[in-house]
Amino acid sequence: MAIPIKLSPYKMGPLRFGTRPYKETWDTSVKTTKLTPDELEQYKAGKSIDEILRERENMPVKKLPITIEQYVELKLQNKKEKEIAAELGLTEQQLWSWKHSRKEKIAKALEIAQNEQKDVPDTYSTRGVEKRENEPKSAEKPVSEIEELKKEIENLKKEVIDAHKQITEWQGKYYELDDQFNYTLQAKDQALKLNANLENQLQKQSKEIIRLNEEINLLNKEIYPLRQLAYLKLSKEVNSV
Repeated sequence: MAIPIKLSPYKMGPLRFGTRPYKETWDTSVKTTKLTPDELEQYKAGKSIDEILRERENMPVKKLPITIEQYVELKLQNKKEKEIAAELGLTEQQLWSWKHSRKEKIAKALEIAQNEQKDVPDTYSTRGVEKRENEPKSAEKPVSEIEELKKEIENLKKEVIDAHKQITEWQGKYYELDDQFNYTLQAKDQALKLNANLENQLQKQSKEIIRLNEEINLLNKEIYPLRQLAYLKLSKEVNSV
């Protein structure tokens, strides 16, 4: 006979996926890393990001012979990054790394230098007019770079907010799947117990069938002489008639 399985009231009814709260103690900040052109080439060649960043951290820090004032002065002359690096005796990667860690200070210095150039009057007639015509063009590029940096910062803020929302959604799904997994494990344990009980009953029934077959064989052996006797008696009666 099957043994009934006892289930607690908590395990009965519809499935529940949990309502665990979001853990505010987790670090949900998003860190971004910008690769230099040489590092980008290494990444395209197959080197992993972790290895590139590890080499960057282990790289000895060298004090470059350049100041923000020197860079701003060369930048206001409408020179390209390659020309500035060559004039200062640096590689493009060194200049890029130096700029990346000082981009806010460089942007402020460019803005101040631009305003100072606008306020300086020219006493030369022809050269002054040509210089005024050229000043907005030389200052136009730093202003555009500042605007691009502002846009990049806003985009990064939006990406951080979106990433935070996505992490929160993933955490909610994780808790739901965790509760569902635990419920499935409990159901599996109950199914294993039920299967064991059914196997025990099957073995008992198989033994009972074997016993009944043995009894049937014994009965057949006992009935056989009676059938033979009845057959002989019936034969005599038929012959006597």
